[in-house]
Amino acid sequence: MKIANEQGENLDVLVIDTANSKKTIIFVHGLGTDKNEGHNLFGVIASALKEEFRLILFDLSGCGKSEGKEEDSNLLKQSKDLETIINYVHAKYGEDTYIIAHSFGTFVTARLSPDNIQKIIFVAMANKDTSGNSIKDRIRSRGGTVDEKGTSLYPRTSGGIQKIGSSFWLELARFDPIAEVRKLASKTSLTIIEPNQDEIVKRENREGYDEIQNLHYIRLDGSHDFADPEQRKTLIQHISSILTA
Repeated sequence: MKIANEQGENLDVLVIDTANSKKTIIFVHGLGTDKNEGHNLFGVIASALKEEFRLILFDLSGCGKSEGKEEDSNLLKQSKDLETIINYVHAKYGEDTYIIAHSFGTFVTARLSPDNIQKIIFVAMANKDTSGNSIKDRIRSRGGTVDEKGTSLYPRTSGGIQKIGSSFWLELARFDPIAEVRKLASKTSLTIIEPNQDEIVKRENREGYDEIQNLHYIRLDGSHDFADPEQRKTLIQHISSILTA
C-alpha cells in the first residue's frame, strides 16, 4: 500500500496482520537500504514475530519503492516519514505500538523522539560521530566520492550507487544522539542491542549510550546485520522476550 508523507511523496508500506494482533511493530530501516534491511534482517524478524504482532515495514522516501529523490534524504525528512507512518498506525489501530530500528534508522527514530510508543528496540545503534567521518571513510574506501556541498556517491555492496545530498551532512551535524536518546529513554522503554562484531559501527564512538538512565543495553555476538543464522536466531529471541515481557 501507499501512504503519502507531508511532502506528498508516496511511501511504500507493507502491512502483515496474520495474527490480528492488538499490538503493532513499526520497522525503521537504515541508510541506503529498504524495508527488508541488509541480508533481509527485517524480513526474517517479521517472519518470526508475525503470529503475535501486526507488522508495519516501509521504505523511507528516496529508498526502495517509495517516491522521492535519495539525494534529498536527511535525518529531518526521514523522521517526518516515520511520523507519517506512526500517525497512520495510531489513527487506524489506536493500540499499543512498538518500534524496531536498525543502524541509521536508530538516528531517524531518535531524531523524531516519538510519543505514545510503548517499547523501542535499537539494533546496531549508529555511533555518535555526527560529523559523519565514519560514513565518509566508508564511502571513500569503496571508491566513492564525498562532496558535502554537492552530491556524494556511495557505492553499495548491492552493486548500486547511493546519492547523498548536502542536506544529509548538514542535518547530521545538527543532531546530538546522546541527548536525543536520553530524552527518548525518559518516555519509553528503550533497549539498545549492540552486535559485538559490528563491522560498520565502530565501538570507539559508542561510549555514552550505556550510561543513560532508564536505558537497557544488551551486547550479543553478531555482525552489523546479524547475518549468521544462529546469531540472528539469538537476536530474535531477545527481541521477542523484550516485546512480550
